Amino acid sequence: MLTTAQDLKKGSFINYEDKMYKVTGYNYKMGGGKMGGSVHLKIKDVKTGNVHETKLDPHDRIEELEIERHKMKYLYEDSSGLCFMDPQSFEQTTLSKEALSNLLPYLKEETEVEVEFFEGNPIHINLPEKIVLEVISTGAVKKGETDSVYKPARLEGDIEVLVPQFIKSGDKIYIDVETGEYADRVK
Repeated sequence: MLTTAQDLKKGSFINYEDKMYKVTGYNYKMGGGKMGGSVHLKIKDVKTGNVHETKLDPHDRIEELEIERHKMKYLYEDSSGLCFMDPQSFEQTTLSKEALSNLLPYLKEETEVEVEFFEGNPIHINLPEKIVLEVISTGAVKKGETDSVYKPARLEGDIEVLVPQFIKSGDKIYIDVETGEYADRVK
């Protein structure tokens, strides 16, 4: 269905320059005087996972795609891709690793995700905003340092992030999936 650029929102899927994109960032900037406003979009190519930024006129017509979303569980990864299962029907579906490459470190078996389908085919997944991961190793606390000074830590899934001084090996922490940064300690 056709819509205007100003009516798009984060999470929308669009057909732009004959490719399917997911809007991952949206910012509307008001114009002043004779200058009109503009819509700044951060869009992710669904096939390749590449992210682009583009600027549109708020009244530009864009084809917004109709997407179905289903809750599914992540099962495993193999040579054909990532396998997900519908917990009610037990139907399984596979998505390519390339399109989800930035999300791979955060996927753990049995994680419930929202799988997005276009015309019956799986195209993308939505993880929760924050996920819990265990700290495998981190440096020792440095005497005299405040909690505002961060140190490197290695997490399960071979992820490396900066964490506050009070975090130690074995702690479970929340990671912001979008930024890949430390969010909080699990209490």
